Amino acid sequence: MNMKKISLLVASALVFLLVMTTVFKTISKSLYIKGEKNIKVMNRENRTNEMLVNMVKSYNYIEVSEVEEPKEEVVQEKKEEIKVVAVPDTKKEEKVEEVSATEDNNVYTGKLTGYGADCAGCSGYVACKTPNGKVNLRDGYYYNDSAYGSVRILSADTSAFPCGTIIKVNNGIMDEFTAIVLDTGGSMRSAWSRGEVWMDLAFSSNSDAGIRSVNSTNTTFKVLRQGW
Repeated sequence: MNMKKISLLVASALVFLLVMTTVFKTISKSLYIKGEKNIKVMNRENRTNEMLVNMVKSYNYIEVSEVEEPKEEVVQEKKEEIKVVAVPDTKKEEKVEEVSATEDNNVYTGKLTGYGADCAGCSGYVACKTPNGKVNLRDGYYYNDSAYGSVRILSADTSAFPCGTIIKVNNGIMDEFTAIVLDTGGSMRSAWSRGEVWMDLAFSSNSDAGIRSVNSTNTTFKVLRQGW
């Protein structure tokens, strides 16, 4: 290879390098300018976003502050409703008092009959013991109670009305009277097991005319004392 060719190649290479260097510088400068522009645009967008965020925060704050007042009104309405609910409780207490008062009266409605000391299977003596021993109905059908005085003698189911129970009796035929449970019988016990009340008023004899005026199926029995 002669020197001319070598010189041409070297010159061509230098020109190529010079051209490429110029092109590279031009591209680099263009990219740098675009980069600066992009940075400025991003900064503007960031500022715009910050402004939007601040506006949203301010708007939310305004909405929250405006909603707070209705909440207070709702709370007040709930408090008023709670006060109204307290009224039925008082009524319930009044009803309980009325029921307990009725139970304390111990009033029963049932059947009243009469029997004599000489009835079939009767010994004349009552089934219950008194502080003075057993009472013989042939000697009389009244008992002198320490608290209620002279009272009539009744026969009843002593599991429900224990010996010594004082009862106010009203059969709608005789005058209302006070009696004491001192005797019992199978008929009275059977009636109570069926959920019925049956009591027998004592007489000295089955021939006593007063027995016929006793019978009543709508007699009121009001317990004044339960047992002795």
